[in-house]
Amino acid sequence: SYCISCWGGIPSYRLLNLFAVQKRCVRLLFGKAPTFDHVSFYETCARTRQFSEHTAKKDYQLEHTKPIFNSKAILSLYHLYIQRTFIELFKIRKERLPISLFELFTANTRTSSQLLNLPKVFLEISRQNFVYNGSIIWNGAIGMVLEKCIPTPNKVK
Repeated sequence: SYCISCWGGIPSYRLLNLFAVQKRCVRLLFGKAPTFDHVSFYETCARTRQFSEHTAKKDYQLEHTKPIFNSKAILSLYHLYIQRTFIELFKIRKERLPISLFELFTANTRTSSQLLNLPKVFLEISRQNFVYNGSIIWNGAIGMVLEKCIPTPNKVK
């Protein structure tokens, strides 16, 4: 997760290989079904197995990782990017530091003071930067965060 808020905004096709490595590591560490990563898959010496086991087809289907991510409370690469970007942007908005970054995020004065204006982009590659993606993530998540923080009045019985 080192500086993921900076490099995580690249196109998803570039993140696929890294996400595949993350899933492979999760399967290896926490998976229940044998996969290509386990030692038993590579034990093909005639001295370690019977001949019938060498010729028989084994089903080494990869285990689904979504249940493992959920049970172990591990964030996938994409969710980690959203979380870290939101936290970084929260720090920037709260502390107003660094000032050079704070000035890039302008508040939307028409609807709510918590929403941010999207910067103007003329090239598709400009949509991969921290300011553009951070504004989209902030606008999508700030409503849910503030909704949970509103105190409800106690009902008197």
